[in-house]
Amino acid sequence: MKKTYKADGFPVVMGIVLFSSLALLGNGCSMVAPEHPETTGETQRHALHSDIVNDDYDILVRVPPDYDNASPTPYPVIFQLDVQLGILDEFNVTAGHVSSLEEDGVIPSTIVVGIGYPYAEGPGNGRMRDYTIPMENQSRTEGATGGSPAFYRFITNELIPFLQSRYPLAGPQGRALFGHSLGGLFAIYSFAQRDSSSPFGGFVAASPSLWFDGGTIYKYLDSLQLGHATDTCRLFMTMGDLEGPAMNVYFDDFTSKLNARGLPGVLFSWRNYETDHIGTISPSFRDGLIYLFDNGLRGTP
Repeated sequence: MKKTYKADGFPVVMGIVLFSSLALLGNGCSMVAPEHPETTGETQRHALHSDIVNDDYDILVRVPPDYDNASPTPYPVIFQLDVQLGILDEFNVTAGHVSSLEEDGVIPSTIVVGIGYPYAEGPGNGRMRDYTIPMENQSRTEGATGGSPAFYRFITNELIPFLQSRYPLAGPQGRALFGHSLGGLFAIYSFAQRDSSSPFGGFVAASPSLWFDGGTIYKYLDSLQLGHATDTCRLFMTMGDLEGPAMNVYFDDFTSKLNARGLPGVLFSWRNYETDHIGTISPSFRDGLIYLFDNGLRGTP
């Protein structure tokens, strides 16, 4: 794999081919399901059609054991992507860690929302369409990509109001978005949309696919110089040392540039694990929960 650089100094990894619906990069990437604690509480399922995306979604909602639908104090909520990738079990990874941390008194009672699809995932289906940013440097002829703007509007304008009508959810400062791989790319894209109407106060991007379209995500990083929002925003990013040069070159460069910006109101932390692409899932989501709640994620209106 040949590495070149743009004139502005951002790395571009040439020759990366968009692959299957998993889009999981990394040398020696295992497909062993991530370990996680048992999920407690109750998990409810909802079918939701999006007029914005023109597709159907399978929504899972885990409520804690002490859940009270009439609670005067709203619950913090974690939005988890990639519910449909069965063996990775990312919804229960996060819900399991939430359950364990609740029991230990590390975090308050928290709702976990999983966003998935009611159909078998394959190349070009919902995940690749929804999690990828509009392409500028390459072309793709098989399957849809570049749907992040519409998917972001779906979450903001359709999913969150749908949930708010049924559950006592916290406001933006009590909500966080978790994603891994392409889901991590979407988490970074969502972070870059930060303004006064942002629906999230926290983000966890595990092994984000920053390489997508030769690093077009840097364009969104540039826009963050404006620092529109006044509320605190928290971002936790992770990468596995064994994921290969493409993933690590982009991660190191992106975290360095974002950290150097010192954006007002942004709390930013990153971590490397000595593992592969799949191995980052469980520790990233657990450590991400601790980081977000330690830095003020809370159940407020």
